[in-house]
Amino acid sequence: MYILRQYAEEMPDKPAIIMAATGEEVTYSQFEERANRLAHLFRASGLKPEDHMAFLTENSAEFFVIVAAADRAGLYYTPISTHLTLAKWNTSLITATLNSSLFRRPWPTWRPPSRMGHPR
Repeated sequence: MYILRQYAEEMPDKPAIIMAATGEEVTYSQFEERANRLAHLFRASGLKPEDHMAFLTENSAEFFVIVAAADRAGLYYTPISTHLTLAKWNTSLITATLNSSLFRRPWPTWRPPSRMGHPR
């Protein structure tokens, strides 16, 4: 059984994530539901196990949800810092070099992304 699902069943209302800077809390049941929904979105977008994706997000609870969803979907992932200089150029270079899909904010209202980089 996926460990996050087990925690969500055993202690659904306990905080799984507490962001020190903002005080934002995400319970295990919320974390599990968000990660599961996002993993389904990755698959529906055409990503398959062992595909690579990159994502750009600020320091937030969303980071952990994205990582858990990518792990659940069997994806390799590269987080891209929002603090990079020339961030637009760097994200294009990173995604092209790694042959990955790029996911950007806003969250969670974004549409399924198109594949970036070179076809396999």
